[in-house]
Amino acid sequence: MVAKCGYNQNSSLAMLFGPTQLGGASFFRLYDLQGFGQMYYFLKHWRSPKASPGKMLRIAVSWLQFCAGISTSVFTDTDLPLVYLESNYLTSLRQCLKDIPGSFHLLDDMVPPRQRANNVYLMEIAIQCGKFGPKDLRRLNHCRLWLNVVMLADVANAAGTQVEDKFYFAKRIERDEIGCRKGRQANQFKPNEKAWKVWRRLLNKLCVTRYQRRHLRPMGQWLVPPAQMRRSWPFWINPTHPEVLFAQHKDGTFTAHPRLMFSYDAVASGAPDPAVFAG
Repeated sequence: MVAKCGYNQNSSLAMLFGPTQLGGASFFRLYDLQGFGQMYYFLKHWRSPKASPGKMLRIAVSWLQFCAGISTSVFTDTDLPLVYLESNYLTSLRQCLKDIPGSFHLLDDMVPPRQRANNVYLMEIAIQCGKFGPKDLRRLNHCRLWLNVVMLADVANAAGTQVEDKFYFAKRIERDEIGCRKGRQANQFKPNEKAWKVWRRLLNKLCVTRYQRRHLRPMGQWLVPPAQMRRSWPFWINPTHPEVLFAQHKDGTFTAHPRLMFSYDAVASGAPDPAVFAG
């Protein structure tokens, strides 16, 4: 390329990439041109949320953030290696921001909100512990997307003390089942048994013992109201009237049931906001 531009092919590249004021040729890297174009068009369409390209871009960023499964925006924390992401354009843009170095701070970062206190994001823990390679991270993410979970609270019981067996042994909650997941539903094929072994390795690292499957640290109170929870729990306890349980239906409504026996408390899942059941 240097010879085609009329320069001696033995010319120093440091001189050719220098400014013309100092005798250079003002060459620039094509990678920089590509990155500048990606950032330019991203900001251009992101600042037009009502236009069709802006809507499609927000949908793509929302899915990328969901597939990343981390607590920060993928365009803000560009140092965190997300080798399991399968996007092309957005991951190329993220790599360019990392090389500058730079970042985007979006008002709507599309990060799934933390559901309860002392909760952790599963993929973030898997990356930070350093015990999983790129292949294992891809397998973990496939298992997570098939189960449609993001955080530790999504695979734990309502008390936040144990990992539920159905998530530990790769049993997904169906969409038409009471207590189903809400929000995004990833179209992910079921991973093989090799991937589920890696999945159980991650869950075992978050538990005190392997067989009891109890968490290292107990979770705290719920941080979001019932309508914003990623999982719909079938039973609730009214904290102002402990003798009354509430059963949730598929349409989101509740019906009150008096406590019949002590073992009936085992299916209760938590304490929602008392204002939800006022009156």
